Amino acid sequence: MASRTRKWLPIVAGIAILLVFVVIGLAAVSVAWFRQNLDVTHDTSRTEATQAFEDARRQYADQRPLVEFGDDRRPEFVKGIETRKNAGTVSSIHVLAWDADEDSLVSLSLPMWLLRLKRGPIMVGEYVSGFDDRGVRLTPEDLEKYGPGVVFEYESRSGDRVLLTTQ
Repeated sequence: MASRTRKWLPIVAGIAILLVFVVIGLAAVSVAWFRQNLDVTHDTSRTEATQAFEDARRQYADQRPLVEFGDDRRPEFVKGIETRKNAGTVSSIHVLAWDADEDSLVSLSLPMWLLRLKRGPIMVGEYVSGFDDRGVRLTPEDLEKYGPGVVFEYESRSGDRVLLTTQ
């Protein structure tokens, strides 16, 4: 009986070591992927940030966003958005954000398959804390339905800006 236990011990130890290496490998791949798709630029002036936002919007200049923010800062789907033509398939979502306090410009690109892994809709608005459900709920299917374009552009009272587009 003791010899059977000794035979299984190296097998279990080998599997445990293999799992540790797999986890380390996945972590390394994840870090490399995010470094490739995330760009943070520090010491970005308001003028430079504004130019970056204009450049990002330029290809969608004749298109209204999918979501707009009213006077009360609440998001809502743009009226008549159903008529927006789907100009192609959506393969990724791009986030451009500027932090006015730290003068940092962040650009992030996420593939749609990654968004599909998220359970539940994406909440948009100042009310995403979970205590108030008056925000806009977007699913990857919503984004694909309306095709590439501006999802929303938002500027906070403090000057922070976010532009979300699909391509």
